[in-house]
Amino acid sequence: MPNRIAARRWRFASVLLIVGIVLGAIAYNRGNSPRPAPTINDQGFVAAANRLCLKTLPGLRATRIPVKSEDDREAETAAAIDSASSGVDALVVRLRSLEVTSAAAAEVDAWLEQWGAYTAAGRRYAAAIRRGDPREYGRVDDESVAPLNAISRFSRGNRIDACIP
Repeated sequence: MPNRIAARRWRFASVLLIVGIVLGAIAYNRGNSPRPAPTINDQGFVAAANRLCLKTLPGLRATRIPVKSEDDREAETAAAIDSASSGVDALVVRLRSLEVTSAAAAEVDAWLEQWGAYTAAGRRYAAAIRRGDPREYGRVDDESVAPLNAISRFSRGNRIDACIP
């Protein structure tokens, strides 16, 4: 009798484990959209851009600012955004200097233009924070969404994953 109970428990646990794995896989795949189709075929540019972004972007990503007074935190946040925007602009200059095939040049230029739109929105956001108008910086923050999505889509599709902001 104890063996039957143990066997039933084992089967129940096995079924539960399998169901959990299947549900987890479904949830994981829903949250991870497929990689977009590539739009360029320039592996030299892709490799060089990945190396450059891997070296540069991690140092530009947002870091948590220690809580001080609200005014100090807003001023530091605005300064950090301006600094990151300057760093990204410098990265774009370096990306523009990389060799790219003529077939990929227009796509790469369009991608780099999106970086410019992204940093311009960041600078407007920092200025809005300094002015202290939450409605304005909420609106300006929304302006960064389209260029950020375009940058990410191009980067993912062309396997320039290190250049995803």
